Amino acid sequence: MILRAFQARPNSPPALCRRVGNLELRWAILIIFLIGLLVVTGVFKMIF
Repeated sequence: MILRAFQARPNSPPALCRRVGNLELRWAILIIFLIGLLVVTGVFKMIF
């Protein structure tokens, strides 16, 4: 939904740039998710 709203903007860059941006955003979300998972597992090991 957020990506669709971003793409629907009238002054959006060309499709290729948009695709690269979406790909980078996906990688950023994946990296943040992995770091969060590592932090959560580390805290879990400290507690238990």
